[in-house]
Amino acid sequence: MSRTTHKLSAIAELTLGKMLDQKKNKGEPRPYLANVNVRWGSFDLADLREMRFEPHETERYGLRVGDIVMCEGGEPGRCALWKGEVPGTMLQKALHRIRARQGVDARFLFFSLFAKGRAGELEYLFTGATIKHLPSEQLAKVTLQLPPIDEQRRIASILGAYDDLIEVNRR
Repeated sequence: MSRTTHKLSAIAELTLGKMLDQKKNKGEPRPYLANVNVRWGSFDLADLREMRFEPHETERYGLRVGDIVMCEGGEPGRCALWKGEVPGTMLQKALHRIRARQGVDARFLFFSLFAKGRAGELEYLFTGATIKHLPSEQLAKVTLQLPPIDEQRRIASILGAYDDLIEVNRR
């Protein structure tokens, strides 16, 4: 099967979360993910904080099932796939939301980015001498090989089954 190479910015929508600013933020308190909530392949949702968000910010900073959440700082590249665990959850600035575009399987994209991150293949994009960061401009340059959508779905299904077994075992 043929694979094509694409920059991440061409196959996914990239958005950085909202800046936490107690004085400027308005709206209703909503739970949000911070860097500390994102693990490799999962989320720690035991202690979600809240921040004020206005209704018009929901589309920009909100999460949908299938969104990939990736750390911008701390341990750049660490990521997990959002499965709708806490409805109405939003994103803080230290996190990227990666949303697959049409024709790209979100789970396949997640497994591809997860593998690159774990293998250290994103490190050349990091900035900062002491505290590393993965700015949006750099993340957009990540290249991925995509097979046809049916093959993406088959691969994601197989990897997802293994992921589910690991999660059951972890519990």
